[in-house]
Amino acid sequence: MPARFNLIDTFPDFLQIWNENITGDPDRQIQLWERFYRDRYEEIFNKTIESYSSDGEQWKDFAMKRIFPIDAEKIILMEEAHKNLLKVIFDLCGNPDTVRLFPSDLTFVIYVGIGTGAGWASSYKSKPAILFGLENIIDMHWESEIALKGLALHEAGHLFQETVRKESGFPFGKGPIWYLYEEGFAEYFESQLLTPEIWHQSLGQPGWNRWCEEHIQYLSSLFLEDVESGSETTRFFGSWYDIDGWKETGYFLGYMVMKQLELPLYDLACLTPEQVEIKVKQTLSEFANAK
Repeated sequence: MPARFNLIDTFPDFLQIWNENITGDPDRQIQLWERFYRDRYEEIFNKTIESYSSDGEQWKDFAMKRIFPIDAEKIILMEEAHKNLLKVIFDLCGNPDTVRLFPSDLTFVIYVGIGTGAGWASSYKSKPAILFGLENIIDMHWESEIALKGLALHEAGHLFQETVRKESGFPFGKGPIWYLYEEGFAEYFESQLLTPEIWHQSLGQPGWNRWCEEHIQYLSSLFLEDVESGSETTRFFGSWYDIDGWKETGYFLGYMVMKQLELPLYDLACLTPEQVEIKVKQTLSEFANAK
């Protein structure tokens, strides 16, 4: 690992504690998880808990429903994902073509979470960070090297956009159109750095990109309907939700919008909130009304 980057890998210690106290009781497992991360990695613990409290959710209820119990089969998959993720991180950090697009003080964090995301562009110890949640990675079937490389590049795309906007003094927007823009940019960033062009979502859902491309008019119409009615657009992005059985279709929709704009990467990353509102809505309308 180059000196300019940092790796916080909680999994080996977590696995040791887990194996020493293995139990199939989900209540006991939640207590074990809580004690491990609260006592050893307080910032990770607080981030995961706060992500639920900010949404009005009770984290233990959600974790019990979605994550626990963690059985031996899940642990085996996490071990496979962990092994491949380490290789991906070291490979990316040794590649000049990707390193030049990373923040100079980037930290990679590997942990077992409670469903807050397979990848998370955030911060750790006040520095830019990519957090990888092994529990969500295996749920999405992204254990392979190529899927994890795509996931890592997607999150790096978020950090690239955030960094260049802050350095240039560009404001950030909010709302569903802005969120589609941000996720679409990260997906476009990922596609530009992977050869051949591929998306990590498609590796967990065979046929995902083909279905999304064939239903781009349908997806655009649904998204605009949700925006105009003030409905949540969670079904387009949340890993626990789907549209007609397909998860995370909003990422492909956002990618197609970014591709349609035909802008250099830096210019695409730095659109003003007003430009985003106009250009993204216009492009969605064109997709939705295509003959």
